Amino acid sequence: MSDIKIFVTHTPNRDTMRVNNSLLYNVIAGSDFQTKEVPEGVYQDNQGDNISSLNKSYCELTTQYWAWKNMQADYYGFCHYRRFFSFSETKLKETSWGTIEYDYLDQKAMDELAFNEKDMQAYIEKYDFLIAKGVATSCMNAKSVYDHYKKAPELHIEDIELFLKIIDEKYPYLSETARELFDGQTFYPCNMFIAKKEVFEEYSKILFDVLGEFEKCADMSEYSREGYRTTGHLGERMTGIYYMYLKKQGKYRLGECDAGCVCSLLQRDLRNHLVQLAPAGELALHIVREGLKRPGWQGKRDGEQFSLAQDVEHTLVLAQLALTLAAAELVIRAACAVPAGSADARHAVKAAAVGRIVPARVLVVVVGISRMVVDDNAGDVLRHFGLITLGRGNLERRAAACGQLH
Repeated sequence: MSDIKIFVTHTPNRDTMRVNNSLLYNVIAGSDFQTKEVPEGVYQDNQGDNISSLNKSYCELTTQYWAWKNMQADYYGFCHYRRFFSFSETKLKETSWGTIEYDYLDQKAMDELAFNEKDMQAYIEKYDFLIAKGVATSCMNAKSVYDHYKKAPELHIEDIELFLKIIDEKYPYLSETARELFDGQTFYPCNMFIAKKEVFEEYSKILFDVLGEFEKCADMSEYSREGYRTTGHLGERMTGIYYMYLKKQGKYRLGECDAGCVCSLLQRDLRNHLVQLAPAGELALHIVREGLKRPGWQGKRDGEQFSLAQDVEHTLVLAQLALTLAAAELVIRAACAVPAGSADARHAVKAAAVGRIVPARVLVVVVGISRMVVDDNAGDVLRHFGLITLGRGNLERRAAACGQLH
């Protein structure tokens, strides 16, 4: 019987859900930042050879590095405390995002997912590499994986170019596959995979070599909190690249697992409403572009009449309108799309967006919702599905300075 270890990533200083299963190893990713007492039976990624102190940029990959350097197994797997693999041979009902969602990971849910040692062991041993099933970029309002990354307001597309350059220089045999992933329409999310030891060790060697070089070359000193997580975002893409590379070799037993997600009603409702905002978002983009090109312009589109003010101060009103229609992503995209010479207007729109859209304990106004509190987990959902979150520093102060949304 194979020695299978699936490492479940947990956030520091949060008493998050843990499942009683002998194949699961709960690990605090970024244990260097843990200030509370560590729950019994939970591992820390700052023991032995580790990069725990780099968790702010590497995210859950500090767990992978720790497991690679300090743990022995026949199979290594990685998932999150709210996202688990499904090992069911039965096709379960999925959302449009390709996940199987539950309010709680209770016994009924675990039975549906075949989330028990016996079924998990039998399922995993049939493969050399399993990955969380890919998500179509069309579900994330993007034409390709590259386009999805480019549209993320707090990420920087030039980092993809640097990432690909490093792969070209260090691992040229992966170059073609890397570009196929970014040009393609399938995104493999969450850094979730299970790999046989030999495959895992080879992949980890490549992954941390590439990411280490990226951190040496990239300047992230002025990035936002989310932007500073770029290394983790690139690692997520690297998992898909390596999986696609293995497929080309034709000698590995490969598979894609459905993912079960513990998603609160709040998170699900927020996500669904934001998805419904896509048409309104395009309208908001049109409004901001036209308004900043021609101050005082009055236009009518889709039956709605809008009057736009002349000066930069009143552009904040315009930003509020776009914010209400489309949340943060399209506001920032619009701010970046204004004509040359409109630096003041661009600054005003971006400042309004940054001050108003935040992922924790601040009210977010969207069409069809008068009030909704977005917690940390909901912010995680927004990031995962290619929507938007912004930095968490001084959230209440920044929201108050911008007029407090109610």
